[in-house]
Amino acid sequence: MNKKKFFMLLAAVLLGIASAYAQSKWVIRFNDGSEKAFNINDIREMFPRENAPETNPKVRIAIYETVPSYSVRDVMFNSSTTDATSHAILFNDSQTIDFGPLNYTDAEHYERMGTKFLGRTSNKASFAGNAEDNYYTICLSNENEKDFTISVNFTLEATDGSGEIINITDAKAHIPAENTKWKSGYAYTYIFKITDVYSYMLTEGMIVITLDSVIIESTDSSTTR
Repeated sequence: MNKKKFFMLLAAVLLGIASAYAQSKWVIRFNDGSEKAFNINDIREMFPRENAPETNPKVRIAIYETVPSYSVRDVMFNSSTTDATSHAILFNDSQTIDFGPLNYTDAEHYERMGTKFLGRTSNKASFAGNAEDNYYTICLSNENEKDFTISVNFTLEATDGSGEIINITDAKAHIPAENTKWKSGYAYTYIFKITDVYSYMLTEGMIVITLDSVIIESTDSSTTR
């Protein structure tokens, strides 16, 4: 055998050994202490892609308003641990979650041009966060069974051209614990509404913020509740 054929054969043998090693380098240790090597095809059969671990839960929040003759601007968020901020915040006694700034809408009917306001219907609610992420914030799974609170200050501006403004402080709403059990593989949307509530005993309305709707869906959108 000449040298050229010898080195070609040696290279083929070494390549075969390297390939066999590469395919058998995945070693799994079992509970009884035993070990077994698996090639990549075995691993793919044991752990198919569709059975991969679920993703962390995703959460987003949005606000809109339905106050007659007024629009809402300059929303600021409070919590028990921070000063007022333009970033949307949910908090309880052990946790504060920052969802980023609100995305206001451009002026709508009767609103002052050049000023940003909250959306005025539920399907035009102003979401907090980054549009590129569909406004979701990745959160840790939450099983602490605690309510979350949202507290906002904001300005009401009259839409009749009078220039009247009303400043509202510390309007609060709560997300009950049964709606905050964030589980892996699910996405959670909380939509709040700023509205006026009239009482038979009052001649004027009281401005409040309420939890308008909760949407819970799997991250692949296969189920919604």
